[in-house]
Amino acid sequence: RQFCGQFSGHFKREAGAGKRHGAIPQLREFLFYYLARRQQRCFLKSFVAFIGAVLTAIGYSINDKVVIFDRIREFFHLHPKQDKKKLFNDSLNTTLARTINTSVSTLIVLLCVFLLGGDSIRGFSFAMILGVVVGTSSSLFLASPIAYLMINKKK
Repeated sequence: RQFCGQFSGHFKREAGAGKRHGAIPQLREFLFYYLARRQQRCFLKSFVAFIGAVLTAIGYSINDKVVIFDRIREFFHLHPKQDKKKLFNDSLNTTLARTINTSVSTLIVLLCVFLLGGDSIRGFSFAMILGVVVGTSSSLFLASPIAYLMINKKK
């Protein structure tokens, strides 16, 4: 803001009477400055929307992992003597339908927003699509096997 104030003050001072370079070149410079600042603001808004989408996708992924790990914990208490491999398999099988249904329904909405929405929301929806796909697959195929390996290493 200070630069804009200094710039407009310079514009007024240079556009005074008796100057060879009147208001037209100064107005042109002011217009270029304004357009550059406007593009910067648009970029900043897109960047903030993208960061918001990434944080939302991380929250979505963490919630998915919590649901799966809660089911594993629940099965540990219900069946303490059961083989750990079977216990993890049963836990994932019970949450698999819920996880896939939630992810697919979210993806349908996000694809509609991405394809039918405007340019201003396209970056947000694209980041959300990636986040849902990566978050769901990491919950099912990475987090649970890593937890299984860590539990087996304790013994």
